[in-house]
Amino acid sequence: MPYYHHKCHGKIRWFPPLPIPPKCTKCGKVWNPLVIYGPMRKDMYFAAPTTSAFKGTTSYAKWGDKLPLAGVIASLLPNWPRWLRITSVVVIASLGIFLFYWFLWR
Repeated sequence: MPYYHHKCHGKIRWFPPLPIPPKCTKCGKVWNPLVIYGPMRKDMYFAAPTTSAFKGTTSYAKWGDKLPLAGVIASLLPNWPRWLRITSVVVIASLGIFLFYWFLWR
Protein backbone atom coordinates (compact mmCIF):
# COMPACT_ATOMS: atom_id res chain seq x y z
CA MET A 1 0.00 0.00 0.00
CA PRO A 2 1.72 3.20 -1.10
CA TYR A 3 0.78 5.65 1.63
CA TYR A 4 2.87 8.79 2.08
CA HIS A 5 3.36 11.19 5.00
CA HIS A 6 1.91 14.68 4.43
CA LYS A 7 4.69 16.62 6.17
CA CYS A 8 7.83 15.02 4.74
CA HIS A 9 6.35 13.07 1.76
CA GLY A 10 8.13 9.94 2.93
CA LYS A 11 6.76 6.49 2.14
CA ILE A 12 4.98 4.79 5.02
CA ARG A 13 6.14 1.26 5.72
CA TRP A 14 3.05 -0.79 6.53
CA PHE A 15 2.29 -4.51 6.47
CA PRO A 16 -1.53 -4.78 6.65
CA PRO A 17 -2.10 -8.29 8.01
CA LEU A 18 0.64 -8.01 10.64
CA PRO A 19 0.33 -6.01 13.89
CA ILE A 20 3.40 -3.93 13.01
CA PRO A 21 2.65 -0.20 13.45
CA PRO A 22 2.98 1.95 10.32
CA LYS A 23 6.19 4.00 10.22
CA CYS A 24 7.42 6.75 7.90
CA THR A 25 10.66 5.72 6.24
CA LYS A 26 11.88 9.30 5.90
CA CYS A 27 11.20 10.99 9.27
CA GLY A 28 10.48 7.94 11.44
CA LYS A 29 7.00 8.93 12.72
CA VAL A 30 5.01 5.94 13.98
CA TRP A 31 1.20 5.72 13.87
CA ASN A 32 -1.17 3.66 15.96
CA PRO A 33 -2.34 0.66 13.86
CA LEU A 34 -5.96 1.60 14.57
CA VAL A 35 -5.48 4.89 12.70
CA ILE A 36 -4.87 2.97 9.48
CA TYR A 37 -8.00 0.84 9.84
CA GLY A 38 -10.16 3.81 10.88
CA PRO A 39 -12.39 5.78 8.53
CA MET A 40 -10.13 8.86 8.29
CA ARG A 41 -6.41 8.50 7.90
CA LYS A 42 -4.83 11.65 9.27
CA ASP A 43 -1.46 13.02 8.21
CA MET A 44 -1.09 10.58 5.29
CA TYR A 45 -2.27 10.25 1.73
CA PHE A 46 -2.59 7.44 -0.79
CA ALA A 47 -0.78 7.53 -4.15
CA ALA A 48 -1.43 4.81 -6.70
CA PRO A 49 1.73 3.03 -7.84
CA THR A 50 2.94 3.64 -11.36
CA THR A 51 3.55 0.60 -13.50
CA SER A 52 5.65 0.47 -16.60
CA ALA A 53 5.13 -2.41 -18.99
CA PHE A 54 7.97 -3.66 -21.15
CA LYS A 55 7.20 -3.50 -24.85
CA GLY A 56 9.52 -5.23 -27.24
CA THR A 57 9.83 -4.60 -30.94
CA THR A 58 7.09 -6.28 -32.96
CA SER A 59 5.56 -5.99 -36.39
CA TYR A 60 2.01 -6.47 -35.14
CA ALA A 61 -0.90 -4.12 -35.74
CA LYS A 62 -0.64 -0.71 -34.13
CA TRP A 63 -4.24 -0.90 -32.80
CA GLY A 64 -3.00 -3.65 -30.47
CA ASP A 65 -1.17 -1.05 -28.41
CA LYS A 66 -4.50 0.53 -27.46
CA LEU A 67 -5.69 -2.65 -25.71
CA PRO A 68 -4.45 -3.24 -22.15
CA LEU A 69 -1.45 -5.62 -22.05
CA ALA A 70 -1.81 -6.52 -25.75
CA GLY A 71 1.55 -4.96 -26.63
CA VAL A 72 3.26 -6.73 -23.74
CA ILE A 73 1.88 -10.13 -24.75
CA ALA A 74 2.61 -9.49 -28.45
CA SER A 75 6.21 -8.62 -27.65
CA LEU A 76 6.66 -12.02 -26.01
CA LEU A 77 5.38 -13.89 -29.08
CA PRO A 78 7.65 -14.79 -31.99
CA ASN A 79 7.81 -12.24 -34.79
CA TRP A 80 6.03 -14.36 -37.43
CA PRO A 81 4.32 -13.20 -40.64
CA ARG A 82 0.57 -12.71 -40.53
CA TRP A 83 -0.36 -15.87 -42.46
CA LEU A 84 1.64 -18.01 -40.05
CA ARG A 85 0.03 -16.39 -37.00
CA ILE A 86 -3.47 -16.98 -38.39
CA THR A 87 -2.61 -20.58 -39.32
CA SER A 88 -1.20 -21.30 -35.85
CA VAL A 89 -4.31 -19.91 -34.12
CA VAL A 90 -6.60 -22.02 -36.35
CA VAL A 91 -4.52 -25.18 -35.80
CA ILE A 92 -4.35 -24.71 -32.01
CA ALA A 93 -8.10 -23.97 -31.79
CA SER A 94 -8.94 -26.99 -33.97
CA LEU A 95 -6.70 -29.23 -31.90
CA GLY A 96 -8.34 -28.00 -28.70
CA ILE A 97 -11.85 -28.60 -30.06
CA PHE A 98 -10.86 -32.05 -31.34
CA LEU A 99 -9.38 -33.07 -27.96
CA PHE A 100 -12.41 -31.71 -26.10
CA TYR A 101 -14.86 -33.78 -28.18
CA TRP A 102 -12.54 -36.82 -28.21
CA PHE A 103 -12.50 -37.01 -24.40
CA LEU A 104 -16.17 -36.02 -24.05
CA TRP A 105 -17.58 -38.77 -26.29
CA ARG A 106 -15.09 -41.49 -25.54
